Amino acid sequence: GCRDVTVSDCIVDAQDDAIILRSHQEQMRVPHALERVFVSNCVFRANRPYGIRLGWGGDAPLRDILVTHCRVPHSGIGIGCSIPPTGRLFDVDPPRWGRTDFADRLSRPQGMIPFALENVRFENLEVHAVEAPFQFEVFNREAYHGDNALEETPVTVWKNVVFRNCRFFSDGMPILSRPPHVKIGDWRFENVELLPARGK
Repeated sequence: GCRDVTVSDCIVDAQDDAIILRSHQEQMRVPHALERVFVSNCVFRANRPYGIRLGWGGDAPLRDILVTHCRVPHSGIGIGCSIPPTGRLFDVDPPRWGRTDFADRLSRPQGMIPFALENVRFENLEVHAVEAPFQFEVFNREAYHGDNALEETPVTVWKNVVFRNCRFFSDGMPILSRPPHVKIGDWRFENVELLPARGK
């Protein structure tokens, strides 16, 4: 839930997600959005899933984010906002599959805010990804092992998302999927190239 953050001139080589922008409400007494984040001139290398990841189940909104002049030389999925259901397996971050002994230690704060993604720009990026160039997806609980203990993550809107002057190298297809109640609008792709992975 940070505000007014700048990340610049960094090299990150991670075994998991290289950078994660999120507002983890379970750790806040008073939930609030992550806002006004500027990421520039960085290299993000992820061994697996995401080079650049936004959000997780139960997060508060993410607003006013600019990621520009960055490279992702390797990732599973280049850029992703994947929102799973919340519940006993997801109250821990990162989630640990098959572990339930500590999952109930975090109690949810009062007045949790539905997740939203608003005013997010990706500009002047080169991204290499094995599975997909980008993934923006809201899952229902049936998609997660049919676990009835999980709760649907409240998500309201994804709006004003811009990809500009970006090159994606991947043999996978981009993914954009959400339930009907999640409103989506004002997405723009300007001078964006989706290219096969290099060497093929």
